[in-house]
Amino acid sequence: MSLEDQIRAGIDIVSDGEQTRQHFVTTFIEHLNGVDFEKRQVVKIRNRYDASVPTVVGAVERQKPVFVEDAKYLRQLTDRPIKWALPGPMTMIDTLYDSHYKSREKLAWEFAKNSQSGSQGIRGGWRRYNPV
Repeated sequence: MSLEDQIRAGIDIVSDGEQTRQHFVTTFIEHLNGVDFEKRQVVKIRNRYDASVPTVVGAVERQKPVFVEDAKYLRQLTDRPIKWALPGPMTMIDTLYDSHYKSREKLAWEFAKNSQSGSQGIRGGWRRYNPV
C-alpha cells in the first residue's frame, strides 16, 4: 500500500509498504555476516514443505544499520509517525540451515540481538511504534 493510500485511508502510523524489499525475511538477513546465500541446504519449513535455504556458516553479526536509507526516504515524504516491520528471530531461523551454532535457541538469540540493534539505526520517532 502506498503512502498516499495510507494517508487517504486515515492511517495514523504509516509505513513504506515494504516496496523496496525483495522478501520480508531475506532482505534483513542479507545485511548480516555469517550467512552464506550461495551454500544452500534443503530444510522442511514449519513441517509443511521443503525449501532450499541459505546456511549459517559463522557468527551472525550486523555490520551496519538495516533499512536506514529507506526510513530516511519515507521520513522526507511525511511528518506522520512511521513504523517498520522487521522479521522476528523465529521467522528468520525457520528460513535457514544452521551449521554454526547447531542450536535453534542460540541462533534465535543471536538474531534477537541483531534485530534489536538493527532497529536502533532507524531514526525519526518511529521506534516507539515498532513491534520489534
